[in-house]
Amino acid sequence: MSTIEINSRALLGQLNRLSGLINNTLPVLSHVKVETQKGHVFMTASNLETTASVLFEAKCKPGSITCIPHNTLSSILKNLPDAPVSITIESDGVIQNAEIVCGDADYKLPGLPPDDFPRIAEHPWEEKIELEAAHFLQTLKTATRFTDQTDELSGFQNIILDAESGYLEVMAMTRHLLFKRQITKAKKKFMMMVTTKAATYLASGAFTSEKIKLSEAKNMLLITGDNIAVHVRQPEWKPPQYQLLFSKDRVQHGWEANTEELKTKLSRLLSACQSRFAIADFDMKKDRTTLKIEDEAYATRGQEIVPAELTGSAVKVRYQIATLQLALSVVEEERVKLEFQAANTATFIDTENTKMLVMPSM
Repeated sequence: MSTIEINSRALLGQLNRLSGLINNTLPVLSHVKVETQKGHVFMTASNLETTASVLFEAKCKPGSITCIPHNTLSSILKNLPDAPVSITIESDGVIQNAEIVCGDADYKLPGLPPDDFPRIAEHPWEEKIELEAAHFLQTLKTATRFTDQTDELSGFQNIILDAESGYLEVMAMTRHLLFKRQITKAKKKFMMMVTTKAATYLASGAFTSEKIKLSEAKNMLLITGDNIAVHVRQPEWKPPQYQLLFSKDRVQHGWEANTEELKTKLSRLLSACQSRFAIADFDMKKDRTTLKIEDEAYATRGQEIVPAELTGSAVKVRYQIATLQLALSVVEEERVKLEFQAANTATFIDTENTKMLVMPSM
């Protein structure tokens, strides 16, 4: 039997860092494993694909370990005052209980044996890179929007971390759009894949440190920050040969317009359509472009004029509106430039540190 003494809000904060992994697919996966060390608590959550552990200070003695239901403990703590709380763990291999006391409040929770909790295999980890946490994690969050969870190919469902070029780049794609953002220089070359589910958790606020480290071993990734370690299982995949797609050797057309004006007029056109797969015709001329939509099923037609600069000959290109809107959502520059070889070839959209390819609609 061992007792953990800690502030209720401090403990709730640590539980919140793990909440994105809690699920009910197996009884033990709705629990956190709690292990006491000298003056510290080691708490772990897992969804089998991703396992995260946080280490935090508390008044306790080493040697106790059990699994406590996360959501129940979290709900209790949310309704307790901001005050010291004690958690007494009773664990004898068969009986698993946790008693939570705060002032005159007293709750008892049944636990599960720690042996039921998923184990992480020991690996000789190879550190790949240390980088600024905020920019990397925000880019992961952005990249999740450029995946397609309905596609059967893993390359369209997940996110690639690519440092083969000497720079770490985060890349995601669907059949209509490819997103790639440069993060930082990388001394070691590597390529990893992270599932969208894992990336969503990593970007959820679990990390509070300014720096994080990425390490790799076999089919596992290890992402570490101050007092947190996250193990991520890589899905089976083959590295894509996508770098050749970004060659601009044959670009013949350049089209440039005000970003916000284009966003606004695309939104108006899409609002007139009944389908989220609506297509807009871009009739590009030297100094202005006419955007047209025609929804034959509902006999709806729409047209917008966009002042724009075109280099190259006049051309007509068709884009799925929602796809182009997604690409424009990460463009922060005042003006956006579209570059392409012909009406039926991929369109390049480059910003300061982001490259995208938009496939036209035939």
